[in-house]
Amino acid sequence: MTNPEADLTELALSLCANQELGEEKAEEYARTALKVTRSKEWTRAQKAKRLFTEIPYMRKLEGTEVETLETGVMDLVFEEEDGWVIVDYKTGGKDLEGYRLQLTAYREAWESFGVGGVKEVGIYFVDHEEYVEL
Repeated sequence: MTNPEADLTELALSLCANQELGEEKAEEYARTALKVTRSKEWTRAQKAKRLFTEIPYMRKLEGTEVETLETGVMDLVFEEEDGWVIVDYKTGGKDLEGYRLQLTAYREAWESFGVGGVKEVGIYFVDHEEYVEL
C-alpha cells in the first residue's frame, strides 16, 4: 500500500525467506497480492485522505460479567470525504455471515477511538476478486 510500484514477487520471496516458508510459495503469494492491488477498494484507498494497514487493536468490552478484552487486526482502513471505510481481506470461501460479527467489531472499535464515523465496512474475497459491503 505504501509502495505501489514494489515488485510483488521480490516482496513475496523476502516474506517467504523471513518466515521460513520456502520459496515455492512466493509466486502464489505474489499472485494473491496482485489480485488485491487490482481491486477498486485498493484504488479508493490510494486516493484517500488517510489510510492505515494492518492496525492491531485491543479494547475492553463494557457490560460483560467477566472483564473481557477484544483484540483484532484491521487489514485496511481509509478515510474518504464522508467517513471511514474498513476492508478485510479473505482467501478461501465466501461465508459472509461468518465474518459479519468480526466486521461489526471492527466498526465499533474504530468508532470508539474517536476518529470519526465509519461509513462502510466490507470484505474483499481475494480468490473471487469480489468486494462485498456488509
